[in-house]
Amino acid sequence: MDGVEKRAIKAGESFELVLQSRGGLGLQLSCRTDREGIVEVDRVDADTARTVAPGDNLPVTYRVTGIGKGEAEITFYEYQPWNKNFKEIIQKEVQVEVTD
Repeated sequence: MDGVEKRAIKAGESFELVLQSRGGLGLQLSCRTDREGIVEVDRVDADTARTVAPGDNLPVTYRVTGIGKGEAEITFYEYQPWNKNFKEIIQKEVQVEVTD
């Protein structure tokens, strides 16, 4: 994984990130933030018109919207929901600064 990506947005603005989901390998892609009330992260519906073969990686789009002034770090990670001993695989970390 590369270093932490840095982004600066204003409250009410948003940007999108496209990550690769490896659901065909049994991994779930999710995210968390280190501070509440700074950003909102929503998963955007995928394009269902694409033909997908078993085991293919699927692009997943997340929209990050600034909702309050401050800084927050978002961690996008993969995990196996049924395996409590599985060590998360960090896909991307983004530090977002939200200004007025």
